[in-house]
Amino acid sequence: MQELDEFLLARAMEHDSPALLFRLACEYLISARVIRPGPVMVVKRVAHARELAR
Repeated sequence: MQELDEFLLARAMEHDSPALLFRLACEYLISARVIRPGPVMVVKRVAHARELAR
C-alpha cells in the first residue's frame, strides 16, 4: 500500500477533489492488480494524501 500512498500524494498535489482522487486510487489498484481494500480504507488514504499535499 506504500505505492498507493505515493501515487495518491503525487495526484493530490495536482488535484484537490476527493471524488477524483478516490476514482484514481481505484483505477490504480485495478491496474496494479491489487485486491482493492474496502472503500473506507481508500477514503482514509485519500484524506491523508490531501492533508499531506496542503
